[in-house]
Amino acid sequence: MWGILACGSSAPAPDVRVEPTAARVVRTAPVTVQSAQPTEVGLDAPPQELQLYLEFTGLSALHQGFFQDANMTAALSAGLAECLQGPVVLAVNYDTPTRVGFLELQVDRVQMGCEPTRGEDGLMLSPWAPIGQSLALYRDAVAGRYDLRMGSFRTLLRISRQADTCIFEMTGQYPPDGSTWSPCVRFDAGASSCVVERSVGVDTLPLTEEPVRRGLEGCLGL
Repeated sequence: MWGILACGSSAPAPDVRVEPTAARVVRTAPVTVQSAQPTEVGLDAPPQELQLYLEFTGLSALHQGFFQDANMTAALSAGLAECLQGPVVLAVNYDTPTRVGFLELQVDRVQMGCEPTRGEDGLMLSPWAPIGQSLALYRDAVAGRYDLRMGSFRTLLRISRQADTCIFEMTGQYPPDGSTWSPCVRFDAGASSCVVERSVGVDTLPLTEEPVRRGLEGCLGL
């Protein structure tokens, strides 16, 4: 149950319950900002529009409204526009039985302008910092203004390329600041492959495990 405790009040506010109808997916109108991505060294592309759609599952109308704060969604869109071209979807889901919330940014591989690169130690994920940090700032802003529990929402990046999908989760210090990612990557039908201890946040993903390397080749086109 989702109760809200008003600031400065010793008595809890009436409990806010997720209505059964809130389980359906609700998509909002897009937030649109301008993005300028380089096409070649020394050349700037014409501004591209990044359209950000919010989709909600399992949240009451009240809590959906928290995530639709105009200033916060505009800041998120502007941050994502450094790396992405729209339209993209941010799926916000709350699973009532487990009491776990998720923020999942869903993008197609061709929309990504920030490329992870191969290094001696594996796949370097630091180019995704603008994506991860923008999501973290958005999550923390919503939590700080409206409901601290939303700071615990797990934050994911879903990348699709044709029939292949991989899902990366921000992890590391709590709450994750978007600079490091889980060493466990989920592929397609829910299969998960881990390369080091799960609780550790990494900015480089080792490619020593064949399932990880094969999965990343499919969804990232490495």
